[in-house]
Amino acid sequence: MARCLEVAHPAPAERCNCGIYASADLGTLREHGLCLTPDVGIVLGRVRLGGRVLDDGQALRGETAVPLSLSIVAETVPPERIEAATAALAAYGVPVDVVVIDQAVAGASAAMLRFQVMSARASGTRDDGAPPRP
Repeated sequence: MARCLEVAHPAPAERCNCGIYASADLGTLREHGLCLTPDVGIVLGRVRLGGRVLDDGQALRGETAVPLSLSIVAETVPPERIEAATAALAAYGVPVDVVVIDQAVAGASAAMLRFQVMSARASGTRDDGAPPRP
């Protein structure tokens, strides 16, 4: 269940950014909807929003979400962790697959995500946020 971390009101709320974000279709999500933080991995999913749902034009925000399928964006997870990530997500009891960046995002979002992944790897940032090992 979504909660507003800033004001502590029920989420989603009008004139606030709180709630679980979703897009009506993958095309809109690919062009406008990803918050890109590759240092922890990116998982996209098809969800069924529930509870209170607000339509903000380009995004939907819900109070709850039930996953229907999940996709790991391969380039955002170290290759040696893909199998463990897939196994962990299988706990939701829905199909889990692995996609490449171009299947997940497009245009400027894809270019930015590639750059962020490359920068994180070049700087030695680990995917769990810990400093690089000596």
